[in-house]
Amino acid sequence: PTEPLEVSIKFKCGESPTVTRFLVLVYADVWMHTILETWELIVHALQRVDVHALVGQTSLAKAVLRGDPSSHQSRGLVQCFSSAPRELRLSPNAPFALSGALTEVALELRPLTTGRVQYVIHAVDLQRRALLSSWLVCAVNRLPAITKAFALQVPAALGARKKVSLSNPYNYDCTFSFYTDRPNLLAFSAPSQTIPSLETRYVGLHFSPLPTGAPSAGETKVLVFVNNEEDKNE
Repeated sequence: PTEPLEVSIKFKCGESPTVTRFLVLVYADVWMHTILETWELIVHALQRVDVHALVGQTSLAKAVLRGDPSSHQSRGLVQCFSSAPRELRLSPNAPFALSGALTEVALELRPLTTGRVQYVIHAVDLQRRALLSSWLVCAVNRLPAITKAFALQVPAALGARKKVSLSNPYNYDCTFSFYTDRPNLLAFSAPSQTIPSLETRYVGLHFSPLPTGAPSAGETKVLVFVNNEEDKNE
């Protein structure tokens, strides 16, 4: 009487982006005379896209949007929206005309956290304000190999400026871009830097002072990602 009971419900979803709403009635007797509870279930049907990604590096995937040549949808403008635009970028990211055939939407995922993360993408008919399709991007994010580690002491109220050496191991000039998972704590003197072949340059790190009211002492981990021109982690 006092223990909770788990009830498994199987439901066959329709096509994306179908939304189905139904009720589940829980009775106190087999004759269905007394209702104990009434549950309302809302099921959003999404297309699933699986992605394996490295934190701080762009991984590519794609979603397919199907148009209906016999419908007026093919004459309207469509725009895709991401639930996390900072991490999951879409191309095209501006309104576009939906043709009667298939339209590919390129997904560029640069995650900021490790683990299993889900993102949602909606394709919307701007004229009718109607949802055309939805995707659930299921990402497994892991850290790239840590190549250097530093232990720094930074005055909490003042911040600090540091330099880290970076070498170009290739026989041609390379442009490296810099990213961090903690932009509120760390900035770079330049977002990217071109280093001649087999030479070494210094990357400027600007540690921000902590805001007023924040703990004045403690330890935190900040990741710095060095990516090449293809946005692959170096």
